[in-house]
Amino acid sequence: MRKVAEFIVNKRLYLFLFVLVLTAGSIFLIPKIVLNDDMTEYLPDDSPMKNGLALMNAEFGELDETNDYGSFRIMFTGLSSTENETIYDSLAAFDHVTNVAYDAESTDYQKDGYSLYVVTLDQATDSKEAKDTYDTIVNTMEKDYEIETDGDIVTANAEDLPLWIIALAAGLLILILFILSDSFAEPIFFILAIAMAIFMNMGTNAFLPSVSTMTNSITAILQLALSVDYSIMLMNRYRQEKKKEESRILAMINALQHSIGAILGSSVTTIVGLLVLVLMSFKIGEDMGIVLAKGVAFSLFSIFTVLPFLIVTFDNFIEKTKKKVYLPSLKHLAGFGVKGRWIITLAFLGLFIFMLWYRSSTNISYILEQNDKIANIFPAENTIVLLYDKADEENIAGIVSDLEANENVSSVNGYANTLGKELTASEMAGSLGMDASTVQWLYYHMTADQNTLETAKVQLSILLPFMQEMMQNPLASSFITQDMMQQFATLQSMGDQASAVLAQEMTYSEFAAMAGLDESMAKLLYEMYFSAADAQMNPDGITISVFDFIENLVNEFSSGSFVASLFDATTAAQLNTTYETMKEGAAQLLGDTYGRLIITTTLPEATDETMTFIDDLQKSGEAELTNDFYLIGNSPMAYEMSQSFKSELNRITIITAVAIFLVVAVTFRSFLIPLILVLVIQCSVFIMMGIINIQGYSIYFIALLVVQCILMGATIDYGILFTSYYREHRRTKEKREALWASYTESLPTIMTSGAIMIIVTGILGNAFTNPAISQICESISKGALCATLLIIFLLPGMLSALDRWIIEKKNKS
Repeated sequence: MRKVAEFIVNKRLYLFLFVLVLTAGSIFLIPKIVLNDDMTEYLPDDSPMKNGLALMNAEFGELDETNDYGSFRIMFTGLSSTENETIYDSLAAFDHVTNVAYDAESTDYQKDGYSLYVVTLDQATDSKEAKDTYDTIVNTMEKDYEIETDGDIVTANAEDLPLWIIALAAGLLILILFILSDSFAEPIFFILAIAMAIFMNMGTNAFLPSVSTMTNSITAILQLALSVDYSIMLMNRYRQEKKKEESRILAMINALQHSIGAILGSSVTTIVGLLVLVLMSFKIGEDMGIVLAKGVAFSLFSIFTVLPFLIVTFDNFIEKTKKKVYLPSLKHLAGFGVKGRWIITLAFLGLFIFMLWYRSSTNISYILEQNDKIANIFPAENTIVLLYDKADEENIAGIVSDLEANENVSSVNGYANTLGKELTASEMAGSLGMDASTVQWLYYHMTADQNTLETAKVQLSILLPFMQEMMQNPLASSFITQDMMQQFATLQSMGDQASAVLAQEMTYSEFAAMAGLDESMAKLLYEMYFSAADAQMNPDGITISVFDFIENLVNEFSSGSFVASLFDATTAAQLNTTYETMKEGAAQLLGDTYGRLIITTTLPEATDETMTFIDDLQKSGEAELTNDFYLIGNSPMAYEMSQSFKSELNRITIITAVAIFLVVAVTFRSFLIPLILVLVIQCSVFIMMGIINIQGYSIYFIALLVVQCILMGATIDYGILFTSYYREHRRTKEKREALWASYTESLPTIMTSGAIMIIVTGILGNAFTNPAISQICESISKGALCATLLIIFLLPGMLSALDRWIIEKKNKS
């Protein structure tokens, strides 16, 4: 270590310039970072929803972002009926507004004195134009009305962290450093060294395929909070060495020599804790773990290269700005730690066991929804997609029927119940607004068995009355003329002379030749006859889908068949347009391999009732469908996470604890010390969960996993620092004096770093609009507070109680 320390100090200017160049290059790379806000990309590789989403995108195509038109909901309070109409007209008049949805008669838009309008723009959701239009509308309306807004544009363009909040957080951080540092100059150098590390970390993110917006938003402040104590440790050691050495160069060499090991030991636990996030099945952990671990590594690099240069170069300035630091005297705590050591140890064990049990009652949320005042009045739609194998098209009908009967389902759209829905002739006529007799005839034509029809024969004596009956149909009269029927009537009146002819059975070709009728007309007549004669072919007994019906008509038009003559040019053109629209719609519901059912519910995205609904839908699919199917949407994603989270939490907890245990065990060459420290920090995580439970909140599952790894890796450093001082002082001091000396030397670092983690993350947690980031920050703040209190008040007593097993025998003497 001595040679490394000498190299760093002797080459400090070159190292500083080298880091300065790296920082400048990193700043240049920051705009090249690829940000990703699609959380579905971070689903586990074996996630059914992720696989289903990939299949759905391959089958139906991904959303064309150029057509991703922005929309938002705006709710007004206490409008009169006249004002409702005025607002509607005003909203529709704004530039870029293409549609305003509002219905005064519907409770979906008017309820309990509240009026809801859904505004759609001709601009992409996340575009500057959409944001500008949204801002203009809101600024105009809020001058005269009480309004609330939500929706895609609001979410996409929300400012995660206002500049004044960033300034406040930075100001508080600097204030904490000023209060707890021995010099007014020290915080400036700490911030400068870590800021360079932050820029290097951010710049190197450009070499990653992408970085989540969540990680990108939170990394800088966490990197600062996690690594500022390393700066404090180096500075404190330098100050101690200066008392022994007149030369500041030698003092810094000695400080580095004696602190590199301690700082590396502390940082390794932090980095290991962060890297455990990589093992999360939900890949957001890998994203966040790599970036944060890289950030701590850059902080170390900067502290070992930049900070020595700054401290040595500006040593005189540091001395001139020295001040007193007022920290509470904890001498009485040292005495209590010795006297009450067994009570403290037993109390901790009881607390740990109780919190281990109590944490199981903490509510875990799998989707975080922001406080949405509009949703409390007008619930937002929750869309779920059921992707199924096309071979199960007939089987899907049962699921559709059950869903349509569910009071929590507002709509179900699939091929089976829309374009593919089978209708009778009378239903089809009503659905399309067509003449019933025309549709009835077309059903005859479309459903007749063409092969049988070629050879089928009908007795003339039976066919003639049928023709007489069909004369009432205006469509049939176009080829069954009065003259033709008069000829047949004359034939019938001839009695026995015509009996042989009337008894003759004829195919439609033979009948056409005898009657002098066009063969295609005769064929249509026979189609009508056989369809009507067969009960199974009765138009009210057979069904055709809407899409097949229109498609058959259009094919008839293109082939120039007789059917085309039944429609005028305008109607034919309209049907062709309808068919093209239907083809586009059908292609979105039924692909070459898969079909999809789009279910809109009134349920929130992740309540217990919603999870029950998804579970029932999953079971229905397993019972009704013979092939694989996939549920896609925010609620199915939450359902998947809820099914695997408990095992995931236990797995990550164990891996984190074991990894940190091994690092600390190697550092102290002890089994008991890492066990104590891991249990203390894990207890702080349990207490944090208990606090959230007492407050009546739920904790986001990603936040819990991330916070546990961060707290275990970061706050255990406080315990390592205190324990190191205790073991060192026990070489020459009794327990009480050793504890007091450990408090005196470790408290500045613990208080400074702990205060930053508690206060700064707490403020940011209440400021972030992104609920996931907000919960991560809030939970870190609460957990860091618990860990700091446990280390200050309980750890000393436990070390004293277990002194004989944690102090090296050779040192006891």
